[in-house]
Amino acid sequence: MTFGRYINADSPVHRIDPRAKLALLLATSIVVVSSKGIVVNVLFLLLLFLVSSCARIGLRQTVKTLLGFSFFFLLTVLFHLVFTREGAVIDFWIFHLGITGFVRGVIYSVRLANLVLASTVFILTTSPVELADGVENLLSPLTRVGLPVRDFSLMLMIAMRFVPTMLEDGRRVYNAQLCRGARFHGGIVKRAGMLTSVIVPLIVMSFYHAETLSYAIVARGYRTFGKRTHLCRPSFGRADTLAVALSITLIILTI
Repeated sequence: MTFGRYINADSPVHRIDPRAKLALLLATSIVVVSSKGIVVNVLFLLLLFLVSSCARIGLRQTVKTLLGFSFFFLLTVLFHLVFTREGAVIDFWIFHLGITGFVRGVIYSVRLANLVLASTVFILTTSPVELADGVENLLSPLTRVGLPVRDFSLMLMIAMRFVPTMLEDGRRVYNAQLCRGARFHGGIVKRAGMLTSVIVPLIVMSFYHAETLSYAIVARGYRTFGKRTHLCRPSFGRADTLAVALSITLIILTI
């Protein structure tokens, strides 16, 4: 799992302002979801591979990320292959098999791959602190109507930081149970019963981390409202302005 794991590197993608990257992610999602043909989706997939290479993520890491979602890609193709009535060659009850359903399933799978890859590149190249500051800056006008924007951005940052921690805790608990003689194989019912020996300690450890973190936040004098200082204030440069302009252009062309 690469979600929440920030790659600290110096690349043109890393240097883009998080607000500009959010705009690019939104524009990419709109274009990918709105496009009906396979050509646009394939071109965007190749473009995202190029962007990940510029971000120094590496081709191997990118392919591993997509392979992690291979079950959902296959499920998407299978769902459209079986339940698409248009152009069906074999009709049996609620099942319809045909080349049209297969092509439609491939298109939707490439769409899903684009969304996964775009989100992955954004997460790997944006630190949780930068993301939280960017979201807080974008939603700052909502503080005038009393919405706790700062709390929302803090929760977003904590949630992203907790994902790698929980994965590491789960791995440790799993290995500890294996050392104690647990066997995670057999039938579905047996494996589901054995997973409780991992889930229960993981939930307890998560509550422990949350309680410790809450004490640390209170001890540092955190307040919901009031003036806050920033160590590094986000500022727009030429590349950021170009990214926002490109995002607006893509959205307008899609509409």
